[in-house]
Amino acid sequence: MPSKSVLVTGANGYIGNAVAKAFSRAGWTTYGLIRRKEAAADLQRNEIHPIIGTPNDLSWLDAMEKGESGFDVIVSNTEDWSDPEGHLKVVRTMMDECV
Repeated sequence: MPSKSVLVTGANGYIGNAVAKAFSRAGWTTYGLIRRKEAAADLQRNEIHPIIGTPNDLSWLDAMEKGESGFDVIVSNTEDWSDPEGHLKVVRTMMDECV
C-alpha cells in the first residue's frame, strides 16, 4: 500500500506538534509547516519534513519537489484571533492549492 501524506500547519505548536508526530509514528509521510527555521530540527528528529512558510504566503509550494505538494490530508493548527474569518479564507485557499 502506498504511503499517505499529510501536511500539518503549526507543526511546532503544542497541538500541531503532537498531531504531526502521531501521523509520523503511524507511518504517514508527514510534512510540517512552520514559520521559523529554528524549529526544523525537532521535526526532522521525528521524521517530519519541515516546510518553512505560512498559509498566507504559498511560495513554499514552488520550492517543493514535483509530486510532493499533493497531500492526502491537511490538518490546520493555525489561528488569527484578530481576524478568524479572514484567516479561515486564507487556510481554505492554501488547502485548495495543496490538493
